[in-house]
Amino acid sequence: MGFESLQPYACDGALRANITNEGGAEGYRVLKNIMGLWLLQRICGELPD
Repeated sequence: MGFESLQPYACDGALRANITNEGGAEGYRVLKNIMGLWLLQRICGELPD
């Protein structure tokens, strides 16, 4: 889960919250890993509509 930004999110709060910054061609992707979200996405993908 995250958002795109022109500046990295680098402060003490980001460090405490385990926020990461991925550099991209037009800025940064500020991301927070959410444990279990991948499993939920896989289950939703397997269920019929």
